[in-house]
Amino acid sequence: MSNSLTHSIYMTMMVEGAKIARTRWEKEFLIWLADHNQSVIGLGIVGFDVCELGWIKEDFVAQKQFLLQLLKNAQANKTYAQHPIYLKEEFGETKITAIHSILEPLQVEDVSEHPRMYYSPQKADKVEQCPIHEVYMNNLDEEQKYRCLLCEAELYAKQKPA
Repeated sequence: MSNSLTHSIYMTMMVEGAKIARTRWEKEFLIWLADHNQSVIGLGIVGFDVCELGWIKEDFVAQKQFLLQLLKNAQANKTYAQHPIYLKEEFGETKITAIHSILEPLQVEDVSEHPRMYYSPQKADKVEQCPIHEVYMNNLDEEQKYRCLLCEAELYAKQKPA
């Protein structure tokens, strides 16, 4: 995926995931996703393997269902078309469907229980949501506007020449 496509898909997953996240694993997944900030980590570096999402095998079915539900909600709400870095409907639908088709057949024996690899140091007690967008934020910076991918995208969108 291109850099802007990746960014848009991550924002989409973060928005929809934040609406339904209840467990520690779900919230930590969204923080991990926010931690994949290309403007800090670097362009083209922030992909991931669905088999290595810090799965807990005993909870695999519920974790997989959470991911499938947030993708289903993203399609229904067309969330990918509502950000400063947005996707046209056909691209959003195609990419969300592609991710869904990778996750759907995934079985517990396919996944690894290795801990997620973060780019920033994680603090066990620091599970914060952006007060503006209500998405979970990364720990890559102290300033909230750089910890929320949506705030940062809006900031850059305002700086673009007309």
